[in-house]
Amino acid sequence: MIPYLNDLPPIAGKTVFLVVGKAASQHAEVAQQCLGDIEGLCILPRGHEVNTSLQVIEASHPVPDDGSLRAAEDALTLARSLGPNDRMICLISGGGSALMSAPLPTMGSELKMRTHRALLASGATISELNTVRKQLSLVKGGRLAEACRGHILNFLVSDVPGDRVEFIASGPTVPAYTNQADAIGVLTRHKIDVLDELTPWLSDQNNATPHPDSLCFERVSTQIVAAPSQSLKAAQKFLESQIDKYTKARTTMAILDTLDVIKNLQDIHDNDKAFQVLKDFERVIDNLGIYVFDNWEEGELAAGPHISRHWVKCSFMWPRKNM
Repeated sequence: MIPYLNDLPPIAGKTVFLVVGKAASQHAEVAQQCLGDIEGLCILPRGHEVNTSLQVIEASHPVPDDGSLRAAEDALTLARSLGPNDRMICLISGGGSALMSAPLPTMGSELKMRTHRALLASGATISELNTVRKQLSLVKGGRLAEACRGHILNFLVSDVPGDRVEFIASGPTVPAYTNQADAIGVLTRHKIDVLDELTPWLSDQNNATPHPDSLCFERVSTQIVAAPSQSLKAAQKFLESQIDKYTKARTTMAILDTLDVIKNLQDIHDNDKAFQVLKDFERVIDNLGIYVFDNWEEGELAAGPHISRHWVKCSFMWPRKNM
């Protein structure tokens, strides 16, 4: 992230930031360290702390709340405030879909919330969940880019299989390559009982996300700055470089064992279904409500999953003030 921020060219107009996701607090502070006081919006999970000059909105994850609604509306206002000579720098990480969430015009937030909860309970994948979210949202599926007359620079942290940018936080500033028919297909496949209620919006082309060929995306550039696949490849490259430096059999075998684990992780990342099982682990635990801490649902996956021969190990963290 830092090299990209340090290399930002000056422009004639103003620059604003939209920082959203589970890594928003870290991203906002890094941006301020690189650039000084910055203007814009930081949307982060409740309980996360941040030191920033940005306007801060706390919202809920994985299920949206009133903060999520306000965040989406304020993000749309920010985008609409820009002119052709301005730019919006978007630092987006996983969790942005829930943290920045508002329904289409005339759709009640209660209906959108029921749809979201039903999909979570159905076992739908993250990609399927985001396919529906985009078609029901005020800002997702490229709608934020459509509302912005300025240039948009996206710096994204991927948490989705295959690093498809349209599924990172449901792609508020990039084209959507799924459509209303795909959303209906997901709802039908998982027998979501609100489909009839959603038909007025999903059958109206005026509510569709902007087409990938829309002129609004000519003003958008996108860069993935971090992803599981990048980390795995970097670790693999480093370990492979160490093999020739060691002659002791035990050390060499340890490196080879680690490389085998990395290959296993890479295979999982490349396999949508297997990767989805691990990504769903956090969501399932969040919804059990059985952990020793009352605020278990505020925990976030901090490390892992680490895969060994007989188990998968994950580490979670909580805001200290809420323990």
